[in-house]
Parts: sequence; structure tokens; C-alpha cells
Amino acid sequence: MRQYRLLLAVVFVIFVLTISTTTRTAAASDPVKILFIGNSFSEDTSAYLYNIATSNGKNVVVAEAHIGGMGLADHVERIKSNKAEYRYVRYDHTGRTTINKRTLGQLLRADDWDIVFMQQNSQNSGDHSTFQPYLNQLHDYVLRNVKNATRVRVGLNGTWAYATTYHSFPSYAPNQLMMYDSITKAYKAELSLRNYDFYIPSGTAIQNARSNGDVISKYGKELTRDGIHLETTIGRYTAGLAAYKAIFGANDERKDFFVQPQNTEEQVLLKRYLNEAANAAIKNPHSFTKIDYDHVKYVYYRQRISPIVEKVSDANGNVYTNLTVIDLTAAKKDIQTFLTRANVQRLTDSYVELFKKIDTRIQQVQSEGALVADLRARYGTMFEISETAISMYEDRTYRQYSDVLNQLNAHYKLTTDVTTANKLLTMIEAVEAYMLSLDRTYQMFFDKVSSMHNIFGESFAVRATEVLALYPTVSAYYMLTKDVVSKVEDIEEAKKDYDAFQETIENGKAYAKNPLITNDVNKVWKIGFNDRLEEEISTDRVTVMNQFGERHEVIVKVEDNKLIVTPAKPYMEDALYYIVIEKWLRGQERLLKEQQYITFIVKQ
Repeated sequence: MRQYRLLLAVVFVIFVLTISTTTRTAAASDPVKILFIGNSFSEDTSAYLYNIATSNGKNVVVAEAHIGGMGLADHVERIKSNKAEYRYVRYDHTGRTTINKRTLGQLLRADDWDIVFMQQNSQNSGDHSTFQPYLNQLHDYVLRNVKNATRVRVGLNGTWAYATTYHSFPSYAPNQLMMYDSITKAYKAELSLRNYDFYIPSGTAIQNARSNGDVISKYGKELTRDGIHLETTIGRYTAGLAAYKAIFGANDERKDFFVQPQNTEEQVLLKRYLNEAANAAIKNPHSFTKIDYDHVKYVYYRQRISPIVEKVSDANGNVYTNLTVIDLTAAKKDIQTFLTRANVQRLTDSYVELFKKIDTRIQQVQSEGALVADLRARYGTMFEISETAISMYEDRTYRQYSDVLNQLNAHYKLTTDVTTANKLLTMIEAVEAYMLSLDRTYQMFFDKVSSMHNIFGESFAVRATEVLALYPTVSAYYMLTKDVVSKVEDIEEAKKDYDAFQETIENGKAYAKNPLITNDVNKVWKIGFNDRLEEEISTDRVTVMNQFGERHEVIVKVEDNKLIVTPAKPYMEDALYYIVIEKWLRGQERLLKEQQYITFIVKQ
């Protein structure tokens, strides 16, 4: 037996040596080490603090040294007698550890504590005369025995009142609120005498949470398991949450630890409710705050409903016009489902106006059904028309656009329905804008080709592909005629010629009919012209370009009746070139810029 005791003594020495180190300087990566000195109430307060703190990203160690029922005077007596009666409970990354039969001095020296909390026992917590001189003596003893007295911070933990059903309220009469009021006044008085670093209003958080008996009715007797000690889930969690907020500030309510699964709305709302109770306790630590459970539900369900509302209306509550009846009906039904579950009149009242607007919009969309059917029957070959959108096809001929524009304008003048008029106006604007873009794109092309017709005369149709080659971006919606370039419906032949020319470009071969042929890569061209042309021509109006539209640098001179075109560098072999001669002549209404083309190809 003696050997067994000796072995225990050796083990204890090893334990103390293991957890004892020299005084440290706190680093950012070190855990915050928190010690509670008290009784079973400190055990209740600290039970979930480690879980809450770590779920919020805090690196902590939480421990408590207690003897059941011990008040401040009892702690001082144990210090003087150095009795090893404390139970030590520690929460860290390894889990929960319990060690019995330790002195308070041993536990204070067992680790380098950052924060130490003290408290009075529950039966005396409402009587400030029982706090002193014992609290000061305990406070001084802590500073003498911790390893880092210059850095350690000290706080108080305010306890809670008993359940109303508990048979005894010593010194408070059978009145819970009187006991709570006495406790808060006693701790408030103590806090005014000395500057403590922290105060945990755990008693106020518990009292706040008792605001709604229906909410907490499942969890013990008013959040206690026996009328005195906290219920082991929600009760302890509420006190732990108040402790966390007192030490670290606001918690991340969405992510932090909760003692029950968050798989039902009831549990989500309960967690939010307790968070509100703890927040109110931190804000008003010495006053009871009634927590409005309907407000908790209001905030929660507004958050759930907001994404649905954003899909059907803007910030001003205007319902979007691009939604179908199915979309609007489904959104309204989803919102109503949440309102039914919330059962909060203030929340229901918030959506009365939105529902009216949704109903009005549904009626409008339904009345537009016949209108849309009529528009589809009339203009379905040119437009894709739905209840909420109109889009124009861009693969029709110019003549078709012109014809439908006339039809739309005639329909617009006759209609008296505002909705129909707006849709027709949208279609008219789309056609006009598209036709204008076509006109702008091809105007210069038409002018050029018209003048080309005058130059080439009867051979103009044969050279149509050469003209298209100079304008590779021109679409094949048009064909060339002897008289003029016309915007006509039948364009297939011109399109074939254009596609054929593009194919030869891709193959690196020229596509031209009857070009001049030379085997001289430095060929000098001498071009004769009449007197009138001589007077109007200038060398800056003569260019040479290849089949790909790339300019070839040349030297241009005018001698007598001849235009001399000399290449500045050799021409490429097997390449088609155009000598472009520009001149101006006066038409009936304006000056027309005409071009003469000489086409040649260099052969090996």
C-alpha cells in the first residue's frame, strides 16, 4: 500500500513537471488559456466554451477548478489550509481531462493562464456583503501564484437565479426575479470597486432566454436540470455563449458550434434566439431584456424569403415583366409557405403589397395570351414572339424586311390597344434599326458598283466577282444587274459567285475572268488615256492592290497621254493584281467617284 502511494506521488510530480513551464511571452499562435475558479456553476458556464471558441476559429484551452458549493470565503479557507480538494477539468485539442485532489496553488501553477475567472456561490451571489474581503484575497492569491502575473487578466462570472419551481430561495423569498435582481446588483457593486478585465453576464443571458417559456419548455426547468444547475444542453450553451462574447466579442452565428443538430427550422430559430439572449446580456449585463421570439422569426424568414423576392421584383417592389404566369405563381406560393411557417403577422403584412402587384401582373400576362397568338400568326416568319420577349430573325431578305415594315406600320396606325401598340412599336424599331445598318454597310458598295457598270458596260456582269473581291465583307443578300445594283429578293446567283471567289482566296488562287498576263515581276505598265482624263487625273489617285486587298507600293508618273506605273518592289508570282484609277465626274445630283480597273496576273 505504501508503495502504491509512493507511485501515485511520483506520477503526480511527473504531471506537474509536464504541464509546468517557465514564464512565457504570449505569441500570436499560442492558445488563449482560460481558467475558472468556482463551483458547479463555473462548470456549467465553461462546459461548451471550448467548442464555441474553436468553431469560431479561436485557439483556446478552457479549464475550471472547483469544489461543489464553494463560496469565496470557502476558497480562502482552502487556500490557507492548502487542502487538495479541487477537481480540475480541462478542455483542449485532446478532449476533456479530469483530475481530482489538487490544491488551488498547484492548478494555478500548472499552466501559464491568460485569463482567470472567479465567482461567488449561488446562495450568496445576491448579497454583496459576502464578497469581501474574500474576493480581494482570492484575487491577490491568483496574482501571486500564476506564472505570468504581469500579463494575466482577471474577470468575474455572474451567476443565475433559480427556477421559479425550486423549493428554496434563501434570502430572496420565493421569487426568481428578486433573486436575479439581487445578484446583478451585487456583481455591479463589486465591479464598481475594482477594475476587472472581464465580466460574464451568464445569469443575465439565462434570464433573457427565459423570456419565452414555450421556446425553452423542452429544456429542463427554465433551463435548469434541478432548479439550480443549468440544463446540460441549451442551458449550458447559453452561459457558454455569453462567456465567449464577453471574452472575444461577436461570434459567427452561422457557423459556430451548437449543442443540437441544425437540421430543422426549430433548431435554427432556437440557436438564433439564444444568440439574441446572449447579445442582449452583453449589451445590458445588469438588466433583464425580454427577447421577442417573433422578431427572431421575422428576421430569419425575411432572409429566407429575400432571394425569392429578388427574382420577381426590383428594390422598389416593381414586379419584373419578363416572368411567366408559372414563374409568378410559384414565387408567390413559396413566399406564402414561409409566411405560414413563420406565423408572424408583421411579416405577413410586409408582403401584402407585393402580392397585389404579383396578382395584377398575372392578370396582365394572361390577358396578353390572345394578343401574342395574333402577333405570332401575323409576324411569326419574321419574329420569335413570346409572352415576355420579342426577337427578330436576321436571316431574311431586304425585300422581306421592307414588306413587313409596311405591314407593321399599317397595323400600328389601326390598333387602339396600348399593349399591342407597344409590342408593334418594338418590332418596328427593330426592323428599322436593322435595315438602317444594312443601308449604311452597303451604301458605298452600291455607289462603287454603279459607277463600275458605267465603265464596263455589257461586260459588267462578267466582272461582278472581281467587284465583290474588292469588298470581301459584303454579304450576299444582293445580286448585280446590267443597269444598277438592286436590292432584290432573289440573291442566290450572286451568293454563289461570291462564295466561289472566297474559296479561291482560301486556296491562294486568283478568281478573275480574262486578266492581262505578264511574266515580268518588274513589269512597267504604260496606260494611255484621252485628253479629258489627262486633265483630271493625278498620281495620288492611282493604287495597285492584290487579290487579298493588300496594297502594292508603286511609282506613278504622267507623261503626255500615258500613265506610267512602275513597281517599287517585284510583284509576287501567280498573284492577281488590280490597277485602280479613280476619277470624278458630275452626275445629275452629285459628284460620283468612279474607278477604272486593269487586272493582270504575273506568271512564271
